[in-house]
Amino acid sequence: MYETDAEGYVKRSDTFSLKRKPPLRGETVYVLVCRRADNISKERRRARKRINRVPDWLPKAVNATERIYVGYSHNANERIDQHYNGNGAQLTKLFPPKRLLDIWDSMNKEEARQYEQDTAKRIRKAHASWFVYQY
Repeated sequence: MYETDAEGYVKRSDTFSLKRKPPLRGETVYVLVCRRADNISKERRRARKRINRVPDWLPKAVNATERIYVGYSHNANERIDQHYNGNGAQLTKLFPPKRLLDIWDSMNKEEARQYEQDTAKRIRKAHASWFVYQY
């Protein structure tokens, strides 16, 4: 369904849009891999500008080997674009997404919420050094 690179990540560049892909149906769960921060102080300054307060989890996210965002939406095309444009969740405002790791669609809202939680738990269990943000 989606073209992947050699590492198995779904290809996504700054000019790529999911709107070019087949329309997603129902609730959609997606996983984003976010960029690494160069230093904490820079990220804290960005945090103060983009969100109301510096989040408690920021040092954990900065020190993690990977930063993962797991989310779901009824309009995934628009929501994922918001994350890429800096208008998404706190994590993606501070650490912009670099790759769309995976995406699942055609769920009802309850299934999507549960699948989002289960996906975040599985990633946390499999990769203890990663920071997984799920709101």
